[in-house]
Amino acid sequence: MHHHKKCLVNKINNNSFTLLVQMNVILDMSTFSLADIFFTEKKQNVLIKGYFTKLIYSNEHLVISNIYYQLPFITQDMTVNNREIYIQCDMNSNHNLDILQTLTDIEYRILNHYKRTYNLSANISTNIDKKLKSGILKMYNEGNHLLTRVTNIVVKISGIWETTDEIGLAIRFCPGNVYNLSN
Repeated sequence: MHHHKKCLVNKINNNSFTLLVQMNVILDMSTFSLADIFFTEKKQNVLIKGYFTKLIYSNEHLVISNIYYQLPFITQDMTVNNREIYIQCDMNSNHNLDILQTLTDIEYRILNHYKRTYNLSANISTNIDKKLKSGILKMYNEGNHLLTRVTNIVVKISGIWETTDEIGLAIRFCPGNVYNLSN
């Protein structure tokens, strides 16, 4: 189910075109379990002097690379600049603070698990808290989603970067259309 892509061939006015559909499974943060998180083999990181390790999420129902969580923040404003979107969230709101706390807890638990697994002395760098405390969230419009003020915010956790001194999550915030497939 990893980045399931499906091609649909359609016709409009006798002109054929192909529509490429990309789906990602968005997980529920309340069901987070370290038992479902696995690490791939470490690879040399070309961006920084160190390593990069991809995350695999696996349970009895599915196996996916990258972890996606919906962040139902209450937003105040949105600015679009080319492919970058800036969303302003009220980080004094209890609702938004609860989401931030849950997400930073997941971040710390994954990084601490990685640190213990590889017996590292590196410091844990908590990027999510740093990126969100200001209330300005930078999103990347990877899929050219139609953006509205009620755009769903999704965090993509792709892996762990590691230097001699620090480890942290490789994350990206992006818009997403969320469809609930359960009855």
